[in-house]
Amino acid sequence: LLDRSGRPVRLHSGVRAVMKELSEDARWADATLAIASCCDEPAWARECLAKFDLGLGGGRRLQDILTVQQIRKGNKQFHLRQIQGAAGCELSE
Repeated sequence: LLDRSGRPVRLHSGVRAVMKELSEDARWADATLAIASCCDEPAWARECLAKFDLGLGGGRRLQDILTVQQIRKGNKQFHLRQIQGAAGCELSE
């Protein structure tokens, strides 16, 4: 994945392995996978989620295994409260 200037955009090391376990291991079958991101370019962040191939087979992308996404300009605490409401859980869970 490249940004518009041609520089590579990469997932943090370990993300693919974690997402593989969370999406394939039966222990996590009922887990809600959520992300929160404060950024100046929310549309670009969503595009990255749609394009990052996790290498899990079937062409699954990062966005395919996420249950809740809160990506927008703003306060991280607001994002987390939005996730709490969407997931129906407490932030401590």
